[in-house]
Amino acid sequence: MESEPSAEFTQPQLYNIFLDKLSSFHDDEWHLVMFEGSPADNSYSWCPDCIYALPHVKKFKAAYGGPVEFLQFKVGSREEWENEKANPFKISFPYLTDLPTAILFRGHIDTMRVIAVEQDDLLYLCERSLEYEKQIVSGAWSPPKKHVILEKVH
Repeated sequence: MESEPSAEFTQPQLYNIFLDKLSSFHDDEWHLVMFEGSPADNSYSWCPDCIYALPHVKKFKAAYGGPVEFLQFKVGSREEWENEKANPFKISFPYLTDLPTAILFRGHIDTMRVIAVEQDDLLYLCERSLEYEKQIVSGAWSPPKKHVILEKVH
């Protein structure tokens, strides 16, 4: 489980860090990606819902030892987040609407997401990956092979 850099990066840089990591995901790998507000004024985040989620995330990270890799990405300052026309996290993939948002990826495919996460939500998403894998093996689900077009911002 890892976290991505945050405080000293601009929103375009944070978005490109996310895209770089996403581009390394393989089609048969599961990742649980959580998006949250960047730190502000020596605080965990400017986002009150992200602050509420923090103890849940910590408990999840301490308890979970399964096959899904957990990653956290910051989305920039409050001002950057609220800029509806220039926010790459909102106007481009993954098309976020709220924070915090956790997305379960299989390769580049967004298979499921939860907003305003708690520990049980994160565990549930990881458990769903196991159910999806059973469906793939049984032939009940064939994930699309198409990859998302990833365009970096400047």
